[in-house]
Amino acid sequence: MMANRERVATPMRTIYLRRRIGVGALLATLSVTVVVALDPLAGSGGVPASAAGAAPATRAVHVARSGDTLWAIAHEHRGDVAHDRYLDALIGLNGDVGIEIGQAVRLP
Repeated sequence: MMANRERVATPMRTIYLRRRIGVGALLATLSVTVVVALDPLAGSGGVPASAAGAAPATRAVHVARSGDTLWAIAHEHRGDVAHDRYLDALIGLNGDVGIEIGQAVRLP
């Protein structure tokens, strides 16, 4: 009888260990996948950790002239970005659609 129990116990232990290893590998893979998937959303953008203490990049500024509108400024500075998207960014950075002569309009 004892020999029967020993034969049953060893395969059960092996199955248990294999399942534990499999679940561990699955959890590790899932963790790495989540980190890789969420990294772009976190905005690290591949910036090295040493750049964390660096001064923020200076933004370009347009000084408003007579007759300037955010629409015209967006058309002038947008480059390859869609006009509406750039205009929305301008409004978001400057807080309002109205500008005054001499105002420093922050550019995205």
